[in-house]
Amino acid sequence: MASAEEIKRVLMENPSILVEVLTAKPEIVYQALARLIPWQSLATKDDIRRIELNMATKDDIKRLENMINALGARWGIMSEESFREGARELLKEVGWKVDRSIL
Repeated sequence: MASAEEIKRVLMENPSILVEVLTAKPEIVYQALARLIPWQSLATKDDIRRIELNMATKDDIKRLENMINALGARWGIMSEESFREGARELLKEVGWKVDRSIL
């Protein structure tokens, strides 16, 4: 049987082992937290909702919505340009000439 020092050395040299174990058995993390922090000190889902509701105003939400819309618009323009360039290259490969003109 391996000693605690050997196990510690192996885990320190190969932290991915610990990640695999904690991912496979997340209840270990909850058990450790329960021992470290009394359950009375932990925030509940209701506590978090109250904080979220008190912190975000309608203006904050509207600003965030505008930022998300702006990012989406930029992404759309970039995607369209990439698509056009890809189609242009494909058509060139089969012998077509493609130019950009505005009617």
